[in-house]
Amino acid sequence: MRRDCRSVRGWDDFDALTRAFFDPIMRGVPSFPQTWISRLPSFWRLNLIGWGAFLVVGIAIRIGVHDNLSIALGLTLFQEPLGLIVTAVLREIYRRKSVRARFNVAMAARVVGYSLIMSILQAALAHLFLHKVGWTNPSWTFLEEWLLRIIFYWLVYMGWSLLYFWLRTERLARTESRRADAAQVESDRMELFFLRAQLDPHFLFNALNGIAAEIPVHPDSAMAMVRQLAGYLRYSLDHRNTVLTPFSVEMDGLSNYLAIEQTRFGKNLQLSISIDPAALGRNIPSFLLQPLLENAVKYSRRDAAPPWKLQIDARVCDDAMMITVGNSGTLPAGWRTSTGVGIQTVRRRLDLHYPGRHTFTLEEKGGLVRAEIELKGEPCSV
Repeated sequence: MRRDCRSVRGWDDFDALTRAFFDPIMRGVPSFPQTWISRLPSFWRLNLIGWGAFLVVGIAIRIGVHDNLSIALGLTLFQEPLGLIVTAVLREIYRRKSVRARFNVAMAARVVGYSLIMSILQAALAHLFLHKVGWTNPSWTFLEEWLLRIIFYWLVYMGWSLLYFWLRTERLARTESRRADAAQVESDRMELFFLRAQLDPHFLFNALNGIAAEIPVHPDSAMAMVRQLAGYLRYSLDHRNTVLTPFSVEMDGLSNYLAIEQTRFGKNLQLSISIDPAALGRNIPSFLLQPLLENAVKYSRRDAAPPWKLQIDARVCDDAMMITVGNSGTLPAGWRTSTGVGIQTVRRRLDLHYPGRHTFTLEEKGGLVRAEIELKGEPCSV
């Protein structure tokens, strides 16, 4: 999976566009209409922008056609508000006829038909208005006057309709994208909790086996390990719903596990911890390192003679955090295809929290097996 932590933007893109247009205009408007306009849905703000621009163009065109400013202004103030009403009616028709429908041939035919009907209606109303006020253009025949108005507004309403369906389709697509993204985030969150829940039984199984082995020969050590195990379980319960945690808190939790192993193996376990102070405040996925430490102890005992070395190093370089867990021993054969809980869980959690922004490597270097993690930026909370 390759996704980042940014949310998907939707219809708010158009909302921001209309606000950017209206805000400078509204500064000199009284508070009541300013409040009313700011509360308008995006559709109406976009429609007002379009017809406002059309009004300016319409006046210029009609001055050239009628060669009379009064006629041009009067006809424009009648036609453009009427156009605003007509497009509101068209919107309502399209909403009722095409809920969730895709734009297809049948819908295109409807757009042509509805646009023609509305342009005829507008031409008729304009004709009645002009003859009522006595404004006529003697250079036009009756047929020319009707045809020009019908064709002009037919093209206008078809263009408006196509724009409406494009914006509507864009809005539906972005809404579906947001829903899909929300579903994916919820799925990732549930997976993370599942992966996190796997760690405690895995650790508890190993710890109890270790305590059971100590009871017959070192009962005092076994009792100390029980208390340390209780401390770890208390920490685990307190942070069971914590997705991310500061690295300092993560190390406090790991100290309980390390204390158990130190008590169990004594001088046979040589622990070395080097932490850059700048790393302590960085957030990381909670319990991310525990499987690596468990594997380090397990494979050191299996593949190397005591004393076993266990090293933890963390530092910050620019925007990246580098974490290394090293241990005595060798890499087991077939580790690259291993299906064990520890490594697979670490890899998957890194994919979810740092998509495309992390590296995780295992290699033998300087007589140690080293698990190296590079984390770039802040983790996704999912």
